[in-house]
Amino acid sequence: NVNVNPNPVVAFTVDDSTGCAPLCVNFTDGSTVVGGTINSWLWNFGDGNTGNSQNPGHCYTAPGSYDVMLTVTSQNNCSATYTHPDMINVYPVPVAAFTMNPQPATIDNPTLNFVDGSTGASSWHWNFGDGDTLTWGNNDNNPTHTYADTGYYNVQLIVINQFGCIDSVTHPIYIEPVFTFYAPNAFTPNGDGINDYFYGTGIGIEAYQMWIFDRWGNLIFHTTNLNDRWNGVVQGGDREAQIDVYVCKVKLRDVFHKDHQYI
Repeated sequence: NVNVNPNPVVAFTVDDSTGCAPLCVNFTDGSTVVGGTINSWLWNFGDGNTGNSQNPGHCYTAPGSYDVMLTVTSQNNCSATYTHPDMINVYPVPVAAFTMNPQPATIDNPTLNFVDGSTGASSWHWNFGDGDTLTWGNNDNNPTHTYADTGYYNVQLIVINQFGCIDSVTHPIYIEPVFTFYAPNAFTPNGDGINDYFYGTGIGIEAYQMWIFDRWGNLIFHTTNLNDRWNGVVQGGDREAQIDVYVCKVKLRDVFHKDHQYI
């Protein structure tokens, strides 16, 4: 008597056959054998790696197309092999990169130039960290941006290629404060809307006081608020100071904690 045992029929599927690198997939064995069972599996994933579990998972790290081969063996030691050509397609991922200048920047020159250094990108999305962005599909991949205030900002560049694969990179920037102060030497409080107030102005000021005296040393005006303005009246009353020369004294502290005095 001669017993001829049947060969297995190889079949398998994958849950996701295309995607961006790294692409991790799960294979499901569907092989059968008439009148018996399959007791061993040998997978060749096409990238030099193999596996011997029935339903393996595998991650493809390099872009390309891969043939997947499965050999199964029954309990009677009968085997069969099937190769699925180009079953897995892994797309390349772009690499996001950029530089910026000047850095550090100061608030008196807060415009930065961003230079894209990405590879493999077809679209760019900039997030400047202060609420402003450039949207997808904007081909201006070397933008400039002006910051309105000092501080630290995280600038993020997201790039996408023609396959929909995404990469991103984030760099911090710092807009440094600066200190300046200016006060005029005359004003005309006559209600014509031009030079009607006397005040100091500047940036990078943390603490501020201003006194105005007449030539006899009498205090005419005093404030601790940089936004306060002298309208030309004496001590906030109804009497307007006469046309004359007055002494203005200012004490302030800048953002670098240095004290300044002006007379």
